[in-house]
Amino acid sequence: MKFKIKVHCCPIQDNSYASSFANPVVLYIAHKKDKCRAFPAFAVVDFRRGQILFITSYSAENESLLLKNSSFCDDNSISVVPDDGFLQPHSAISYVPGESFYAFMYGSSECKYFYLVNCKKQYMQIVSADEFAKHCQADEILSLGNTFAKDPIEPDAFYVTAKILKQNDGIDKYSIKYFKASLDLDRITEIFSRDCSVDDFCPHATKRYEDWLLSSEFEKNEFQLLKTGRRFDTIQALFDYVSQDAGKKTKVLPGDDFVRFCQDSDDYRFKLAPGNIRILSLEKSQEHSRQIEDSKPGHFEIGKNGYIYLSSHNMFFMDGRNYFMGPAAIIKLKIEKDVVDVIGKFEHPKGFRFTSHAVFDRNGKECLCTFGYPNRLLVIDGESMNLISARDMGQSGILTADKIDWLSGDPAFEHNAVKALFVSEDGQFVLFINEGNVCIASLTSLDIIDTISIVPMLSKCTGWPESDIVNNPTHCSILA
Repeated sequence: MKFKIKVHCCPIQDNSYASSFANPVVLYIAHKKDKCRAFPAFAVVDFRRGQILFITSYSAENESLLLKNSSFCDDNSISVVPDDGFLQPHSAISYVPGESFYAFMYGSSECKYFYLVNCKKQYMQIVSADEFAKHCQADEILSLGNTFAKDPIEPDAFYVTAKILKQNDGIDKYSIKYFKASLDLDRITEIFSRDCSVDDFCPHATKRYEDWLLSSEFEKNEFQLLKTGRRFDTIQALFDYVSQDAGKKTKVLPGDDFVRFCQDSDDYRFKLAPGNIRILSLEKSQEHSRQIEDSKPGHFEIGKNGYIYLSSHNMFFMDGRNYFMGPAAIIKLKIEKDVVDVIGKFEHPKGFRFTSHAVFDRNGKECLCTFGYPNRLLVIDGESMNLISARDMGQSGILTADKIDWLSGDPAFEHNAVKALFVSEDGQFVLFINEGNVCIASLTSLDIIDTISIVPMLSKCTGWPESDIVNNPTHCSILA
């Protein structure tokens, strides 16, 4: 389905750092009155041109058009969501630079669509899983992955993962399939397939490195009791077991703070089980699974020296709150002959949930930067994987100096936690979102040198009340 969009061009003040950002960056914004969370707004920040393009798709006309097409909504798992629900794009790639781009969704394990945004012709298309399947003659697509990237060797193509359902003699068969797609979607080729269970998820992130496709199993979370080693596939399964067992033994049941109840108990203290990543050899069409020490592996960033840096979050979600089971990690990997070796790892005692990270060059030396929950900027030596410098960009949500075994995310901080970041091509500056503003900080001094209040800018362009605008993206993407 296609929907009308509006494109608003807002100039931004000329600045000394503009030349450091060679390519535009797209941010994802939501409107609180968007009942289906199907009509995002995009802010394309282009320092070279001295402008921000606000692309808005939410309107009463578009929402009415979508809701009238009930079969399209049903087929693509689009429905009215709770007031606190927030589905947003997770990644984007340019189609025609300066004119159009794709945005891929996150927020639901059953997400069955992505967006094509055409600024020049001023429309946004919801590309359904059914439409994608027709191009590649696939069976029913149950869900799509969340984070895709262009092929670095063939930049007119990108890779897509999908969970597929096929009925065979009345029996449901599930599989995860990898596709290589041309940017115009005219050529979509299946390159690999593996069987999976009904409970498995699509890979969270898929990215090519040399002859391999890297993918992460972010959605899979297992919980392991420290005393017995028993594992549970979901936090609900652990909760049910603890409630039943504790009731039998002590008659004391876990209250609202289930995690604290468990971690204070010798019988029920638990940890997150190790996570998994996969590498697919494009030449051999063979996939290998690699267990890593930390849980919730997320995104891959690739350095110029051939090392791969993987974020691992060590967290889970329960009852509207994030729980961090120890510090997050960035793991340094190397692939040789289809074997993934762990070369090093960065952790910080107060570094939780490394949502985004980036690799950059500093005087010929490979470095990384990331934000630990909620707003701790960390700069890391890529060779030694040791901390270079750190600073809180605002009030710290972690006040204790002691080692923290687990941490409950405070909703007051979660709303303004820094997640999205992008490092300038010359490695001098980092762009991030803090309390709804676009901030630019020096990666040398860690000082914030500029702040752009984009919510008031978007409000002025559209007439939307500022209180209706949600600007807390999980990621941002370069449109090269």
